[in-house]
Amino acid sequence: MKVSNLLKPMRDIVLLLAVFAVQTAMGQGFNHPGCLHTQADFDRIKAQITAKETAVVQDYAKLTNNSHSSSSYNPNPQSSIIRGGADNYSVAMNDAAAAYQNALVWKISGDKAHADNAVNILNAWARTCKMVTGDPNAALASGLYGYEFANAGELMRDYTGWKPTDFKSFQQW
Repeated sequence: MKVSNLLKPMRDIVLLLAVFAVQTAMGQGFNHPGCLHTQADFDRIKAQITAKETAVVQDYAKLTNNSHSSSSYNPNPQSSIIRGGADNYSVAMNDAAAAYQNALVWKISGDKAHADNAVNILNAWARTCKMVTGDPNAALASGLYGYEFANAGELMRDYTGWKPTDFKSFQQW
């Protein structure tokens, strides 16, 4: 028996589950933020920090002490992200992490400097980067760093300091 014949029932189950998940999500609608976090998550974290819950306070300190979380982090956008060959994808990896972490700190603390920096990083990449290229691993760069940039953008979506035209450009990117 061919391997593909053995995998067909599994493929069908995965497809069925995917259709069910999409239908369920469509019925419930999408609430911002919604990629990885909900407003309830941020409300819970803020309450735990206010209550000085040791584990949460320590974890939040790890986040805020990380260099990617600095409100003065300077992005280094590239015209193309290359994964495979003359790699430069680590630049996108670091900048995506910085945008995401600054967005998280803003959502938790309300510190406008972090919001402004997250938006600055996202705008810089949307204006500069025109392609993802390289060997077959280029798809990893699109998926991994693109997903993290998208999560940062979703967190920043309601920030009034992000000009609607810049946000639209980011969405199109």
